[in-house]
Amino acid sequence: MTTIKQITQALSNQFNAVLGRKQKFVELIQNGDISRLLSKMTTCNDKITKALAEYDPTKHEVTKRPNRHRKGKPDIITAKLPIPFQKVINLQATAFLFGSPIQFSDISDVIETSINGELNRKSKAEDAYSRFLQILKDTRFDSNIRECKMKAGSETLCAKLYHLYLSTNGEIQVMVKILAKSLGDDIYYKFDDFGRLMLFIRQFTIQDDEGNDEIHCDIYTDETIFRCTQKAIGWEVLPEKNFIGKIPVLLYRQEPEWADVQKLIERREDIQCRDADMNDYFANPKVVGEGIVDGSLNPDDPAQIIQTQNNGKVYYLTYDSAPENRKRECDTLDSFIYGMTCSVNPASDVIKEMKIPSGVSWEYMFFFPMLKAKNHQDYYGAMIDREINVVKAVIGVLYPELKLNGQLEALKIGYQFSTPMPDNVSDTLDIIQKSINTGTMSQETAIYQNPRIKDPKIEIERLKSEKGHRI
Repeated sequence: MTTIKQITQALSNQFNAVLGRKQKFVELIQNGDISRLLSKMTTCNDKITKALAEYDPTKHEVTKRPNRHRKGKPDIITAKLPIPFQKVINLQATAFLFGSPIQFSDISDVIETSINGELNRKSKAEDAYSRFLQILKDTRFDSNIRECKMKAGSETLCAKLYHLYLSTNGEIQVMVKILAKSLGDDIYYKFDDFGRLMLFIRQFTIQDDEGNDEIHCDIYTDETIFRCTQKAIGWEVLPEKNFIGKIPVLLYRQEPEWADVQKLIERREDIQCRDADMNDYFANPKVVGEGIVDGSLNPDDPAQIIQTQNNGKVYYLTYDSAPENRKRECDTLDSFIYGMTCSVNPASDVIKEMKIPSGVSWEYMFFFPMLKAKNHQDYYGAMIDREINVVKAVIGVLYPELKLNGQLEALKIGYQFSTPMPDNVSDTLDIIQKSINTGTMSQETAIYQNPRIKDPKIEIERLKSEKGHRI
């Protein structure tokens, strides 16, 4: 039978193995061998570069279409019409996931006290939760997490860094910086065998006082932050203590939102460009003469009369419309591009002719984008869990008294994703009222679920102060 001692020994061996690997990396840093360290890290630069090229319409393949060469005449300029499907798809994925702010709540244990015969409940971590919300507000949590989702969805990798600094009045403050390839950052990282972030590196270039480019690497571990600067020979390494006690980074990774339909997008753009070339060709009329035609057409004489003999004809060479199979293919490609990415075609007839539907109708119409958002919630929910822990570690540095009095340890935070779809308030209120009338819902629960009430706690206190109300 396996004993506790054997389990402990096995876990200790795993821990020591991870610690040993980490120590080897730290030794490379301390020896200034940063280039070798970077070669041992995980990076996605090639994948990111490819995704960014697909995301940027000016770098699409159709922009490289050659012009048509004509001997002795100017080249015919071919159409180069990229369609930004990737941006629309990524924008919708972000909007359906984070279009409405995340709703946080204090789910810490409560202290119950009786004052004048009334039972009052107070969170054991009320002050710590208040500080938590203030940090989220000061660091612009809602807009930053949307930016992280946009960056991750468009370039496969980005990071959010929590940074402590001294303000002008000497107080410790916290700020957040978004890191991404498109913002000038090269990101390197290493996870252990169980998916825990062991090392994080941000490489970036700044200009020194003389205007010369200077390469920097900031390397983060749980214990230490190494500030590294590349010199003419080797690297200068300056270690500093990581007061947060955790790697203060949220690393967002995913495939591009359009990854499965890139070939379809390229085909759709190619058809659009060839159709445009055809339109340009027939936009300059060409005259066709059949039989015997007297004289020639003078383009400078709009009133010119042309005579024909023996049933001769003169007419412009035109085409009525693009072939029907070409139109069907475009419609099919549009349907696949949006459908296979669980997105909505904003130019579809359904959207154009849409009236103001009820809340239930909204949910049916946008079911697949909402389904994709639900799937994203699994991964991004785990990232929010980690960010909560990072922010709690930051609170321990900024407000040590909350750590000493036990509030920080008692702090438990819940959250809920919100939908950007309009609420059907009338139906919700009807359901709440029926539940109260049938005795299946308390007044306090009804207040918390009422979409018209912004702050349920304040509303409860107001009701208590009114004569005849007891919550």
